[in-house]
Amino acid sequence: MIRADKANQIDWALAPEEKLSNHEAAIALHYMHYNFCRIHKSLRCTLAMEAGIADHVWSAEELVSLLEPKSILDGLKMAV
Repeated sequence: MIRADKANQIDWALAPEEKLSNHEAAIALHYMHYNFCRIHKSLRCTLAMEAGIADHVWSAEELVSLLEPKSILDGLKMAV
């Protein structure tokens, strides 16, 4: 168990920028979903619709369509 923990620490030390960029992307995706896709109970619409930024509830497909193809390919290369 100690060896596995040490290996995880070494991986973190070797690629902190990669993990930070993944974390930033996850946070951005969360906020986009929260503001554009999630219908809030008290408002009965999304926050983006209430602010006048969007005119409909966004689907997951619309969020994914905003991704750049290059960034998806880069992510696949890092995973290999």
